[in-house]
Formats: sequence, C-alpha cells, structure tokens
Amino acid sequence: TTGVLDTGAMSTIMSVPVAVKLGVLSEDTPLGEEVRAVDAHGDLLQGERVPLGELAVGAHRWVNVTAVVLGSHPDLFLIGADLLQDVDLYLAADEGLVGLFEAGAAPKEPGDLVIPLDRGQRQLTVPAQAPAKGGADVRFSLIVDTGASDTSVPAFVGTNEGLPADLGYQS
Repeated sequence: TTGVLDTGAMSTIMSVPVAVKLGVLSEDTPLGEEVRAVDAHGDLLQGERVPLGELAVGAHRWVNVTAVVLGSHPDLFLIGADLLQDVDLYLAADEGLVGLFEAGAAPKEPGDLVIPLDRGQRQLTVPAQAPAKGGADVRFSLIVDTGASDTSVPAFVGTNEGLPADLGYQS
C-alpha cells in the first residue's frame, strides 16, 4: 500500500481493504464514529472514523491519529490536511524530494518561494492570480492539493474573468 500526501483531502482516509491489511480493522474491531463523506466525483460515501494511534512518514511522527475508513478501493490511503496543516511541507519535485518539518522549521534558501496557507475548515488554500484576456489579473483562492494530477481553476471563476476554459472537460 502506498500512502499519498494529499493536502486536498480534508481527513486522513483509507479504504476498508487497506485498513484490514494494516490491521486497523478486523472482525473483532469495534465500530468507530459513523461519518459521511462526498468524494471528488460528488458521490456520498459512508464510513467510520477509527483511531490509528501513531503514524510516521520518514522521521516525522503524529500521535493520537484518527482515520476515516470508507470505500472498497484496494489501495486508497490518503494522509490528509488534518495532519499536514500543522507541518511545513517542503516540495522539490524536480529533485524527487519531499520534506516534512515542524511548523516554521523548513529550510529556506534565498529566492525560495514561501507561501503561507489559509487554513479553512475543509481545505488548505493560498491566494493566487492569473492574467485574464483583458490583461487585468484575476485573483482567486487556489486549493493546495498535493494529490491532484492537474492544476485547475473553478469554471465560474475562469469564465467570469475571461480565462480560456474547456467547459466540456470531465474527469
């Protein structure tokens, strides 16, 4: 099983098969708190919030972690914003590196771009801007989602501000 550092996921989430494989759930496991979640496709899923205990990524450790267990995907394991909002996340994708540091302790070189996150109730965002057709910048909140495969702007923001948009695209 591969875990995904997914700042776009509100909670740390794993599927039932992963929870069973990791020993989080078994026939003898008491049920956790019932939860409902809406997935990226808008489907309503029911699951449960269960205690994981300790979770480690490299040398970084979290204690008293809970995870939402839902769905039947064989490999779903997302380490979400509930844990990642309290660390400095250092990304060097061109070098194949990711670093997790205590808040305020990430290395900074002259010229590094450091963007403070806005911690919403459901998402991590940063202020962003893009040039519109008329030349004026369009300002919007950009969801920070390290689990996403593409960069996107909500259609209503883009079309209202004159950004080029493919409204026929579906995922």
